[in-house]
Amino acid sequence: MNFTSREVDLGSPFPLGATLTEEGCNFAVTCTDARAVILCLFHADTEETLDEIVMPAKSGDVWHARIKGVGEGMLYGYRVDRGSESLHYSPTDKLLIDPYARQLSRPMHWNARQYQGDSQFMVAKGVVVAAPESAARPPKPAIEKHRRILYEAHVKGLTQRHPDVPAEQQGKYLGASHPAVLSHLKSLGITSVQFMPLASFMPEPYITEKGLTNYWGYNPVNYFAPEPRYAHSDPLSECKTMVDEYHKAGLEVIVDVVYNHTAEGGKDGPVLCFRGMFPHQAYLMEQTAKGGLVYSNHSGCGNTVYSAHPIMTTLIMDALRYWVSEIGVDGFRFDLAACLGRDPQQFSVFAGLLRAIHQDPVLKSAVLIAEPWDIGPGGYQLGTFGARWLECNDKFRDCVRAFWRGDKG
Repeated sequence: MNFTSREVDLGSPFPLGATLTEEGCNFAVTCTDARAVILCLFHADTEETLDEIVMPAKSGDVWHARIKGVGEGMLYGYRVDRGSESLHYSPTDKLLIDPYARQLSRPMHWNARQYQGDSQFMVAKGVVVAAPESAARPPKPAIEKHRRILYEAHVKGLTQRHPDVPAEQQGKYLGASHPAVLSHLKSLGITSVQFMPLASFMPEPYITEKGLTNYWGYNPVNYFAPEPRYAHSDPLSECKTMVDEYHKAGLEVIVDVVYNHTAEGGKDGPVLCFRGMFPHQAYLMEQTAKGGLVYSNHSGCGNTVYSAHPIMTTLIMDALRYWVSEIGVDGFRFDLAACLGRDPQQFSVFAGLLRAIHQDPVLKSAVLIAEPWDIGPGGYQLGTFGARWLECNDKFRDCVRAFWRGDKG
């Protein structure tokens, strides 16, 4: 399949993702049980296929190659050849998003017609981005735990109709960090803004087919790439700029992260990324009474991320570190955090991912907020995450609400 004129060598299995070097671009991706992994390169403007290159090297489950002549802005994706059909079959006509892509070429929209057969025209492409700059950035504010006042916000909803924000910035990262917005937030006396998901997402097929959309963004397709819907032209740069402006104003930035499920849904869901790359390791499975395997659905969204598996633990930890060290956020609110403690099916505060978060030096100062439940067995875990964590307390919320409503009893 290699019809490229580019110079290709073995490259390195680390770091994962697309990494520019003086010798070219190193591509490395985890993919299990595959006969071959094909790297597809696309034109940055037209998404026209430029090259298809069979990855020449494999170290463990990581396929890798270094390609000369690939620069910043090049688009890419992968196809996987597994050779035989299985429960998790990923045919080569499905273009897959790199789980470690730092930026996506465009927002993801479900399109049943474009997904049938070859999905290349539906699926967003990864974007090769430059190495992180070492320039100094504004210091992060130091907020004492007992003085933290959260303000939950949605990037688009915060400014979509704001009269003082320029039209081209309304609903965008740059609009959310406009001086008029920051001045208003500061006037409220808050210390921290908790943004609803900023990672790339796709509205669910059943919602799209009703003519609706997933406005909030709790349906991720990638854990690294900032959502392109909220950008004018450069999601990664504009998201980082937003974070810097909040820090200059003395405000923390906490982001809502969704590591309990993905946009690939259940048995009949689309193959977009994880299901194509490492299907047996990405999602929890359970046995039916008849002995068959089905997707566990502790999230209520069709699948449950197998967060205790080393591949997924590594992926999530790398994403958390990236959002703290590269994008610059101050912490996270973990959606349906009980799913993160399932090891594999039962919740445990000693689950692998929770222990990894506790010991990580990059995350030692990060704000950690758990939504301490999911809908699976034993999923209500309020008060069990420990002193390192803050928790969303629904009992306290309901009590305060009842008081102000004047409820009796």
